Amino acid sequence: MKSDKIVRLTEAEVDLSRLCGNYNKIKAAASVRIICIVKADAYGHGALRCSAALRECGADFFGTANLDEAVRLRRGGIEGDIIILGYTPPENAPLLAEHNIIQTVFSPQYANDLSCCLSGAASLRCHMKIDTGMNRLGFRAGGHYEQMAEAIRLPRLDFCGIYTHFACADTPSSPMTRDQYARFNDTVEALASLGVSFETRHVSNSAAIVNFPEMKLDAVRAGIILYGLRPSRETGTGGCVPVMTLRTTVSHIHDLRAGESVSYGASYTADRPLRLATLTIGYADGFVRSYAGGGVYIAGKRAPIVGRICMDQCLADITGIEGVYPGMRAVVFDGEHTADLIAEAGGTINYEVTSILTPRVKRVYK
Repeated sequence: MKSDKIVRLTEAEVDLSRLCGNYNKIKAAASVRIICIVKADAYGHGALRCSAALRECGADFFGTANLDEAVRLRRGGIEGDIIILGYTPPENAPLLAEHNIIQTVFSPQYANDLSCCLSGAASLRCHMKIDTGMNRLGFRAGGHYEQMAEAIRLPRLDFCGIYTHFACADTPSSPMTRDQYARFNDTVEALASLGVSFETRHVSNSAAIVNFPEMKLDAVRAGIILYGLRPSRETGTGGCVPVMTLRTTVSHIHDLRAGESVSYGASYTADRPLRLATLTIGYADGFVRSYAGGGVYIAGKRAPIVGRICMDQCLADITGIEGVYPGMRAVVFDGEHTADLIAEAGGTINYEVTSILTPRVKRVYK
């Protein structure tokens, strides 16, 4: 039977009902406004589709990394507040104002540049970022409050929020989070003494939502836990469940004799007879070479990756696994065998595993 439909060899299934369930769980626990972080294409899950689903279940605030991501949401019909957590060139300030996007402001010079690039009745909503110890972006906490107040009073800038970012909230035993929280509150109080107040204060990332619920303030920023993944080995998901399942396909099965090698560089040599499955996933899909120490799941059993991962294919050891056939699906990760396992094999974090999946991996929404 003929079919014009392309069979996708590797695809990522995104369960939007689980995503909304995670949002509702975070909302119920925090009881404040949730800023849904959908930067990096929603950590690889698909920003527009995920944002639309989250809007349907009540979300009204979204976080992106840059202007391009924010404008894509607006042009895709996403209403509510959108904040850019990173840098936008000052010459794009009119575009920020046009799309009613909130811009993070992190220095006196940047505030002045944004103000100068606006004209007429244009007004830009801003959140001031305070550097309490991350040392990446932000007005440095611990002084220069008059300078901060001057930036806030610049024309055409409307500072409706203030926030900071924690460096070690995923390590509950670290004293740094409480130190950063204290520096942030001292800054807010110092600015209040100068007649400056803010509608929205937020400090909690995913890890802090789980580990430091008392720091929720007016809003929290839900990132990795929104997608059901752990912020770190020491921090759970707060009951949220994985949203993505990554599957690929067995294209070929063959036997390897003892002493034979596989893949580029012949870096893996069999010390006994093996049965191998060739899989239709490689580093061009975001399944990078460092994952070679991990495995996939075929017929419900773990099959270790052997040899180097190629651009479009890799090899799995299916010795002893019955019922494997060409065309069969293999699970790379899912709700049971999470992206944490692949991350550990590759010496990285689950954030990277989902975020670097390339456009060649079709996202299928459930």
